[in-house]
Amino acid sequence: MKKLIYLSLLLLLSCDVDSGETPSVVNFNEANIEESFLLNEEWIVTSILSNKAIDYNRNGMKSVKIREQLSNCFLDDILIFEKGLDNSNKLILKKGENICMPNTNENYTYSLDSVNKKLSVDVLISDLETSLVLNKIKFFNSNFEDKGKKITGEITFIFEGEEIGALYSLDSK
Repeated sequence: MKKLIYLSLLLLLSCDVDSGETPSVVNFNEANIEESFLLNEEWIVTSILSNKAIDYNRNGMKSVKIREQLSNCFLDDILIFEKGLDNSNKLILKKGENICMPNTNENYTYSLDSVNKKLSVDVLISDLETSLVLNKIKFFNSNFEDKGKKITGEITFIFEGEEIGALYSLDSK
């Protein structure tokens, strides 16, 4: 019953009722993995689901819904992929309205491997330079221009010494 209610709500939210036409469901069609797909868009993380329930925010409750366990500070952050003047690949993490730290954007670099379907982001975490690798990426366009784009894939991270796999989704804003 819960799944039926969720599905009904999802369909309702994805309908175009402003036009006076019969409501239409938004479909996403797979797109080619090309760098141009990333550029000129503002991306927001909309979902992170792990393969195992964990207490990511350490509040005593385990869940597979990792995004819901993130601090509000990060939920409205925007990712912007750009080409630099020197043709370098830049990723800007633009802070949203919910700020926990100084309101400064963070700059990273990224690389896209369309053959192996990987998107790598170089980050600096506590003096440890590492790459965050998003695997098995897929790009999607909606059947309505104003409904945006979507990126999905898999990521692996270490939590309390254990490797955790997760599915993620980014939506264009």
